[in-house]
Amino acid sequence: MYNKNKSVYLDSRGHANLDSFPLRYGVHYPYSKTIELYECTNWIKDQKFSDRHHVDAKFIGKDNQEEFGHFVLAESQFDNMKIVTVWKHDMEVEYKLSNWLRFLREGNNISVQDLLEFHPYYANGTATSFEEIYKLLLDRDVKKITNKKLENVAKDFQKEIEAKQDELSDLLKIKLELSKINSQLTNDLDKANIKIKEFEQEKFREESNKAQSQNGEKVIVTLGEKLLLVKVNDVIHRGSNCTELEFSNGERQWMKQKTFDKFGIVTQKAKSLINETVITSSWNPKSNPTLWKKQGYFRNIYKAN
Repeated sequence: MYNKNKSVYLDSRGHANLDSFPLRYGVHYPYSKTIELYECTNWIKDQKFSDRHHVDAKFIGKDNQEEFGHFVLAESQFDNMKIVTVWKHDMEVEYKLSNWLRFLREGNNISVQDLLEFHPYYANGTATSFEEIYKLLLDRDVKKITNKKLENVAKDFQKEIEAKQDELSDLLKIKLELSKINSQLTNDLDKANIKIKEFEQEKFREESNKAQSQNGEKVIVTLGEKLLLVKVNDVIHRGSNCTELEFSNGERQWMKQKTFDKFGIVTQKAKSLINETVITSSWNPKSNPTLWKKQGYFRNIYKAN
């Protein structure tokens, strides 16, 4: 489910297409379509809705421009998840903004065309919050809403958003979790910069992102110590076909081939590094960050500095 690239469904009648995309990206689609997300990172399950998931991803937007967003996706009866909404900036501010846009449009106070015209203001940073959109509506001639009506609509919206504090609280928990994940990733990358060769660092970044994208319990990537690799063997270890790394100090490490190296890519790389100083990585659950490492299992191998 949590892949690096993901095809997702955009409903032309939904909030994302009617509010989020017009304001944040200056585009509205007249028909439902599939959008291809790529370089997906920071997958995390929603705190309130069990069928929803959050992810940061890139996609191709207006005029073939590469865009980035924080997507909220919902599982559906079809193959592709459905886009619920998409944000670009601070999660708390954008949550309130999304609800405000929906509230205005569903009350027939603004149109999709109005939001498309507001996009340049969003893009330059002057229409990215409830307060800024409110001021923009006051300053501009939006035919569907008078200033007096806008004042009443804003009061009604404030009452509605106050009733959603539990939902907002759950969202802030996700924001905190994402912050912790990114902090851990930064620390891992800093360690990698010291331990492994420069040309290997991007590969380690890819491995770390892949680990963060796994479904289920969160995992962390742990780097081992620098060791001189002397031999690579095909062995049976604990009843499974494994690649075995043998080091100059007598230490051995294993990787289950069927599960983690079906095509032998890591094994071939290991063989090319015999008689080199290397560092291996292991994937461990966040709740037990040395679980597989202390049992001698590895997931990848890098040439050390």
